[in-house]
Amino acid sequence: MDRTRRIQEGQFQIIYSGRENDKHHGIALVLKPEAAAALISYDTISPRMLKARFRGQHANITVIQVYAPTASSLDYEIEEFYTSLQTTLNKVPTHELLVVMGDFNTKVGQDWHPGNQPSGSLGLVKRTREARCY
Repeated sequence: MDRTRRIQEGQFQIIYSGRENDKHHGIALVLKPEAAAALISYDTISPRMLKARFRGQHANITVIQVYAPTASSLDYEIEEFYTSLQTTLNKVPTHELLVVMGDFNTKVGQDWHPGNQPSGSLGLVKRTREARCY
């Protein structure tokens, strides 16, 4: 059974989805007060995925936070996760800014090694400042 918490902890608010009896699966977003004030809604998709919508200055922002199964997981678990992710992505309005983030438990590119960029030669890693929500 999934559980969801939305609690106030000092200066931060936490949105969490996970299973009470499973210490290894769960996903969370930690929100600063400004982001918490801009929160429109959130949906716990599974213990491995949650979606939150925020009011942005020029457009609403949808954030999908994930914790993907590892390659050693059962095939049906991996397929179920990516099917759920695609279904969730398909429901995001096209006019909203979309951010998909989290731990995908993967290495991309054939020349991947620990000194390389996290996504190898086939990906792009770009560091940006946090998105401003209003």
